[in-house]
Amino acid sequence: MSSGFHFGSIQLYMATALPDFCRLSAHRNTGTGVTLIAKDGDAPAILGDASLAYLVHVRTRHGDSPAGKEWEWVVHAFGGQGPQLAEQLAATVRAWNRDVRDGGGDPALSVYPAGTPDRLLPVGDVVDRPLSRMVFGWPGRDVALHAPVEHGGTLTAAVEGM
Repeated sequence: MSSGFHFGSIQLYMATALPDFCRLSAHRNTGTGVTLIAKDGDAPAILGDASLAYLVHVRTRHGDSPAGKEWEWVVHAFGGQGPQLAEQLAATVRAWNRDVRDGGGDPALSVYPAGTPDRLLPVGDVVDRPLSRMVFGWPGRDVALHAPVEHGGTLTAAVEGM
């Protein structure tokens, strides 16, 4: 991606479209741990059983001016489900780029009282809150991106030393 590439909505898109979405924080200087996340920065991520995948952007071309610089999205994954999670995250970025960034724009947001039955909600990604149900209608999201990666039981993740 070139300088000036707009990706402001990608995190909201991921948060509403991906099951087990979270933010992965780093507390070490870049290059001193296992991630490419800047110190005190974070990255969008998804979790599975003892597995995770996260998204960062890395500079692929260093220029003297903004026009001479380029970046690339990179997905890193760990654990047994890492490859499936990485593909799910990458597919989400491709869908966002195709349907939202390149032409669709922002989501339609509808808010309904908590307890509203699913059958009365419009098509979209539902975020339940204590007092409301928010439905994000993203361009191109009238069908699911992928089935989520299955995991059993309660999911707990701890990432040490980053």
